[in-house]
Amino acid sequence: MATATATDKIELWRGDIIAFARDLRVRRPDGTIGPIVLSPRQERALLAFAARKADGTPAHKTTCLLWPKRSGKSLLAAICILWISLWPGRDSYILANSREQARGVIFGQVQALIDHTPSLKRSWRVLRNEIRTSWGTTIAAIPCKVGTRAGTAVTGLLVSDELWAAQDGGATFDLMAAQTEAATSQILVTSQTSSRTSRVYKFHDDNTKRPAEHRWVDYIKPDELRGSDGRCDAAKHPNPFVTQTFLDEQLAELGGHVFDKFFLNEWGSSGLAMFKPDDVEAIFNWKAPTGKRGSNGERGESWREFARSLDVGGGLDRSHPTAEQDEAAWTYTGRRAEELDEPEPDGWRWRVMFYILRHTAFLRGTEGELIAEHLKAERAFGTFTSFLEAYETGDLVTRISGAETVWPSTQRQHEIYTLLGRVVRERRLLAGNAELDPELKKLRAQLYEFEIDTSRAIPRYGKSGTAADDRVYSLAWSVAAANVTQVATGPRAVAKAEGM
Repeated sequence: MATATATDKIELWRGDIIAFARDLRVRRPDGTIGPIVLSPRQERALLAFAARKADGTPAHKTTCLLWPKRSGKSLLAAICILWISLWPGRDSYILANSREQARGVIFGQVQALIDHTPSLKRSWRVLRNEIRTSWGTTIAAIPCKVGTRAGTAVTGLLVSDELWAAQDGGATFDLMAAQTEAATSQILVTSQTSSRTSRVYKFHDDNTKRPAEHRWVDYIKPDELRGSDGRCDAAKHPNPFVTQTFLDEQLAELGGHVFDKFFLNEWGSSGLAMFKPDDVEAIFNWKAPTGKRGSNGERGESWREFARSLDVGGGLDRSHPTAEQDEAAWTYTGRRAEELDEPEPDGWRWRVMFYILRHTAFLRGTEGELIAEHLKAERAFGTFTSFLEAYETGDLVTRISGAETVWPSTQRQHEIYTLLGRVVRERRLLAGNAELDPELKKLRAQLYEFEIDTSRAIPRYGKSGTAADDRVYSLAWSVAAANVTQVATGPRAVAKAEGM
């Protein structure tokens, strides 16, 4: 029997978006290709988008899904744009958030659905940034450049994914939205939460204060995602493939503030404390090994033996010559796997620990001071990798063995603070007594005051204004540098613990 083509089923699909979605094929999390599985929340969103008035025009001109990460927003957007393209003469557009790149996540999802669904593949032609059907419908991906499509009417669907992160501040979206005057045209906005000053929040706020028939906004509230124990519950997540194990792993990796924004759909905030006071205090109670004999008569590990068993990493945050509050901070952190007395519930018997071995700061941080400090660390710990933040370190990187310049982009900062935050929360970072070491006392003070801002596309880290945070940045770079290599002791597989 011949395989049915899209043209054979178009009339059925036009009248039933759920049947259309179930006839599509998608790559599942386990790698297999199969029919799309929708949760009740996802089905409700598709039905709201496809709802029609008596005259056949859309019941809702604008549909807005404000859902958490991994909830299937991109998949639903791809289904919607394919479904609306079943009618001839419908020109639809997918907005990317980059000025340079037209193809985004949703365009790739549309292409994947076509590739995996034989009945569509025969009737749809995929080009570089455009998809065409045999009945005269087009889907185009465009970058956020004002004027890119000026004067082009949207007769199908305009899709915006993560509007709050658009590089042009939403100007291209406004231009294209003004060109959706056709009775058949619709707008679909899919996004996770952002700050309360963003365009995305305005959709939610307007809908709350002034509900209107022409728009349908679905904001999944944090309480809708929490279980009876207060945790994010996979059973309440809109994506049927999200597991509790995955959510728990994300919470451990990201920490409460970032996790709550990404997966509990909290609106972003600034001025949040990065570290809990109890977790900070727990860092500074470590007694370095001395090699003395214990009560059992056995000699303990000496400082030299301990230091040489570690993967050491250095981190330098250098002060700007004209900044009065800045310091040039050097931190050296060691990392190793240590066998647990009792295995963890999953059977894992090793725990990766980090130790702050040296920490100091200089008011100006001249080249000579910084090189001399590093030579002291090398004599104590051997050769190792050091990360030097790019600002003001060009004169040092070639004179310090193992040094690498690192650019503190927002993405890189998110990576190093995700790691630092996790080892602090899990009490896997230790240092000496801060009451006996003035340098550690200053580091502890900065850790107490260090903040995270979740209102941005990528979280921001540090203190606002003129408050100092150089010592914490130095620590974060040193932990990241120590984490680059595999641990010096224990099974090599323990390197998976940090995932970097």
